[in-house]
Amino acid sequence: RKFLIANAQMKNCGIIYCNEGFCQMFGFARAEIMQQPCTCQFLVGPGTMKSALAQLAQALLGSEERKVEILYYAKEGTCRPCLVDIVPVKNEEGIVIMFILDFQELIDQILQCSMLV
Repeated sequence: RKFLIANAQMKNCGIIYCNEGFCQMFGFARAEIMQQPCTCQFLVGPGTMKSALAQLAQALLGSEERKVEILYYAKEGTCRPCLVDIVPVKNEEGIVIMFILDFQELIDQILQCSMLV
């Protein structure tokens, strides 16, 4: 698995944890990722669609699980097509306190991605 956890009660839903799989997939050290907005602007590149970013931002405003397909880029510039599963975590009062974002690499789209370069 490749995932991160964000604090929904912080401005920009700052990343409070990311696992080693996420770090390896995108080539960043954990320290570089912590406190970044969970929209992962640091992974945006020339092929990232604004509509996908808008869907991701919209999902972070809601309280229901959503999936978004998005093209992100690793630190060294390699494109990484992903299906991001945005899962809100609620407290006892039903208030969203965290988001878990699970990143699944879309292997079948990597070939298309290499044609963009």
